[in-house]
Amino acid sequence: LIEAAEVQLKCLIEVIESHGQGDVPVTRRRLKAATVAGVKDVELDHMRRDFVQWDSRMRDLELAVALARTEEVRMAISHAEDVKIQPQQLLWAKQVLRALELRDRASGRLQEAVVARNIEGLRKALKHAADTNLQDRALILQASAELHHLQQSRLGIQEALADH
Repeated sequence: LIEAAEVQLKCLIEVIESHGQGDVPVTRRRLKAATVAGVKDVELDHMRRDFVQWDSRMRDLELAVALARTEEVRMAISHAEDVKIQPQQLLWAKQVLRALELRDRASGRLQEAVVARNIEGLRKALKHAADTNLQDRALILQASAELHHLQQSRLGIQEALADH
């Protein structure tokens, strides 16, 4: 009986520790271990409620990242931070967010370059789009076609000037 109580106490201390750190996967394991050890539900309820909230926020974050939508990822990170998920567990999502922001800037630069109809600007914007792994094929094709058209026009003008 004393051994069971010691195991329960050890499990409860471990759950409290991981819960206090906002460590989602460790808290999940320790909650299961505490339940198996027979720790009373009343002692685990608060931490279970927090864990359910953490788990929900992490799933929202994973979905936002999978959809690669910058603003949704930003909001999901903020919501995860609001419920006190351990910051280290959000580093991967913050790296994804930075990559998405770079991608969005590359897309914006490419759109501006298409409108400006400047050969050098289009070249640079297309290179930047490739470097940031921009996936907007329609925009890339539009920019490539515009660059090709401008280059052909330039060649035509140069040839006309050379003939005179």
